[in-house]
Amino acid sequence: MIMKNLKFSTFSFFLLSLLLQVNYSFAQSAKGQIIYTTIEEARSTPKSMNGVTFRNTLTKARLETADKNSPFNGVTGVSESWVVPMGDGNALIHGFSVLADKDGDTFFVYFTSTRRDKQNTVKIKGGTGKFMNLEGSGTSSKAERADTGIKEDCCMSSWEIKYKM
Repeated sequence: MIMKNLKFSTFSFFLLSLLLQVNYSFAQSAKGQIIYTTIEEARSTPKSMNGVTFRNTLTKARLETADKNSPFNGVTGVSESWVVPMGDGNALIHGFSVLADKDGDTFFVYFTSTRRDKQNTVKIKGGTGKFMNLEGSGTSSKAERADTGIKEDCCMSSWEIKYKM
């Protein structure tokens, strides 16, 4: 009986390892810059019913990659972020972006961090067209002032993701 369980456990471990390797072999990576153009400056929103004040920012975003063949190069969209005070001088930051390429295919990006974190955690999810089955995750740096030579560009951050489509 013990020998049967050991063989089954060994086989299960082998099968799981194989599946993880196959899944990993499809993982691709991309990195680049996100350039933001402010639509609305950070503003306080009306207080919630229990008296908490949130801050909200709305920006346009465009992604640029060194790899001009990347499916993410040149996509543009809109991002909205919310800052939620935590009471100890820190704050939760949550945001959402909807991005589209030149063909009109879209995908979604969710990001989160705290004010004290050095980077954001990023999750990407498919939308339409070539991005329908897109899944991925990664990081982006905190936004810093942009020096792109374009007056409307307010800030930029670097990003890096692992994904599959």
